[in-house]
Amino acid sequence: MMEKQVQFLIYGLCDPRTEELRYIGRSSTGLRRAKFHSFPSTLIRDGNPHKVNWIRLLQSQGLQPKIVMLEKCASSSDLPEAERRLIAQHKASGRLLNATEGGEGSSGHKQSPETIAKRVAKIRGRKQSFETRARISASCQGRSIPRSSATKAKTSASLTGRTLSAEHRKNLSIAMREAWSR
Repeated sequence: MMEKQVQFLIYGLCDPRTEELRYIGRSSTGLRRAKFHSFPSTLIRDGNPHKVNWIRLLQSQGLQPKIVMLEKCASSSDLPEAERRLIAQHKASGRLLNATEGGEGSSGHKQSPETIAKRVAKIRGRKQSFETRARISASCQGRSIPRSSATKAKTSASLTGRTLSAEHRKNLSIAMREAWSR
């Protein structure tokens, strides 16, 4: 008889080079949830830039975070408290990348309207140096979405013969001039 798989658990992501625990999470789907952290689609949407950068650094070295089960829980209602307890315990003694104290998921990490307004004011109108733009451009090289030749042919066929209105061309021209003047 097959043993029942643990469904409710607290997991950790460890650095495979040092075995250091870097992130603690909870799952109601066993270890499947922990594996999602390394998926490109998840990394794009993840709101925790420190964790994302760490995972991307590992991936650039051909590595993946090591997944460990830290604690089994009897039900999903036990998960939040267990996650909070383990994050507090390990945050004091290590370099955890968790953005919150746990228990609520990413929904618990909300910025106040004042903080959002300060961030927007700081960024708005800022011009990045040529060196910064060059670094960003270099980091984006090779990140294009792979498309099949059939998809490319369909896209080409749908755009062939398309004419843009004078107003649309004018707006594109203005936008490109602004982009190149930065």
